Amino acid sequence: MWLRANRWALFLLQQAGTFSVGLLYLGTVRYLTGKTLHGGEDPLGWMEFTTYAILVAGLVWGTSRLHQWVHGANAPDLGLAPSRRRFLELLIGLAAGALANGWMWMLSLATGTAQIADVITNHHAVPAVVGLITLGVTVALLNGLLEEATSRAFPARLFGDHPLWFRVGLLAAFFALQHLVDEPFEVGRFLYLFGFGAILTLAYIWRGNIWLPLGLHSGYLLASIAPGGRWHLGSIYDLSGTYAVPLWLYDLGMLVLAITLTIWMQLSLRDRGSTSSRTF
Repeated sequence: MWLRANRWALFLLQQAGTFSVGLLYLGTVRYLTGKTLHGGEDPLGWMEFTTYAILVAGLVWGTSRLHQWVHGANAPDLGLAPSRRRFLELLIGLAAGALANGWMWMLSLATGTAQIADVITNHHAVPAVVGLITLGVTVALLNGLLEEATSRAFPARLFGDHPLWFRVGLLAAFFALQHLVDEPFEVGRFLYLFGFGAILTLAYIWRGNIWLPLGLHSGYLLASIAPGGRWHLGSIYDLSGTYAVPLWLYDLGMLVLAITLTIWMQLSLRDRGSTSSRTF
């Protein structure tokens, strides 16, 4: 079949389909309830959560089946299945991702440029706090699972015979574009998301499964939720003030780190006499 042999067409259709489902979900919820779920702006009701979980499961399953259809019986492993080692990688990724995103606020609190304005226990009893934090962690993991399976694992395998820099650049660009669904396009935010997407792609290529990048992705998101005052997503506190480090400098650092890691991994592969198609 023509589509199976045309990887670019297949990739673009798969990404467009995933993008459209997300946009349709957000738009439908907004039309029916008036809620804006993008960025956790409004509370997630049980029906919206259940629908989201079903959509994630369906898209991940569909992506896995598409991968099998494209590559046949000898399809390379997407790296979705759990194991003890992969669970450990998830935990390491969660800690690393949270630290990578949380250190700026920690530094800001330590230096006095930011202050804790409110805490979740001022608004909810402890049992409710536990439930809300659990919801936030679950949403972060589901969001990471969706994006790591559809925008990382599938295209990384689809273009597995291409150079490392190509895969990193391609996947990072589409990762950034997918995150800009339902919000205005800004060059600075795109470059920041591009850098983060590149780092997640490198983590996937290095480990050959989604669990480390899933942890990094989810931990990073949770570190954004924790100080945001969004009690309905399990924020622990609400911070006011400013960053101790300019945000543009942090964003630039993300991009520089992504470029540096890409060069380092490419040189490491060359030193081992390997090709980029054997890095999984």
